[in-house]
Amino acid sequence: MKTLFDGTMEIITPCFCAGADQSKAEIRAPSIRGELRWWFRALGGTRQLEAEVFGSIKVTKGERVISENQASTLIVRVSDLRKTGAESGQMPSNHRFFVKTRLDSGSAAMIPAGWSFRLQILQAKHTSCDDLIDFAVRCFMTLGGLGLRSNRGLGAVQTMTKQSDFQSLENDLCSRGFEVFTFPVQQSALDALVVLEEQIKSFREQEGVQKDSNNAMGFVQRRKRHASCLRTRPLKMENETFLPIMFYSEAAMGNVTGLRSKLKAHFA
Repeated sequence: MKTLFDGTMEIITPCFCAGADQSKAEIRAPSIRGELRWWFRALGGTRQLEAEVFGSIKVTKGERVISENQASTLIVRVSDLRKTGAESGQMPSNHRFFVKTRLDSGSAAMIPAGWSFRLQILQAKHTSCDDLIDFAVRCFMTLGGLGLRSNRGLGAVQTMTKQSDFQSLENDLCSRGFEVFTFPVQQSALDALVVLEEQIKSFREQEGVQKDSNNAMGFVQRRKRHASCLRTRPLKMENETFLPIMFYSEAAMGNVTGLRSKLKAHFA
């Protein structure tokens, strides 16, 4: 058994996450596994490697076996969720509008910023892509997000990050087909979220990218709806300031035609 991570994760922005009981907020191991899977894919992991790492079920086509049952090699444990700093449920107005109906109806529960939890990520057996697993865990530790609107900076979780550590991670991400954009450091996570939303609004207005009313933060092309290709979040630095970050990967971009060049030209 190999320990990939065993430490404290801090909740940087309000986290809207729950299990079977939608009125009770909790950090769930399956949600973290899902986030690790996203990073694994975005970093270039193939379906075959993904099945080796995260497990798969037996799939047949006629008499031919497409894939066999495989158990996941990763074990995720969450414990000790507790308040460790000043609580904050603050978020920009567009986020409040999105979650308001869910909060009013009791169908969403929030863990405020200022809480933390213990996270253990273990690897049960060796795989053919251990380096990629390590990199996915490293990305989650710094740029992870959980729950509603995590692509837009809510539910941001991380370990304490030094500027030099992030610069190293940024370089490694760019070598894997990511584009990473940063903006001036802010004094609070709320201010960083506002900066990021203003940047996206400016991009939409200047580049003529439509906003779908049914998927307010997604991009629409030729009347086909896509989940947003962008991820944004504040990164808490060691001096208690917050760096607004925006990033996307070639893998996550998929077939959204023409958007890649527009994003790079606008934010670079």
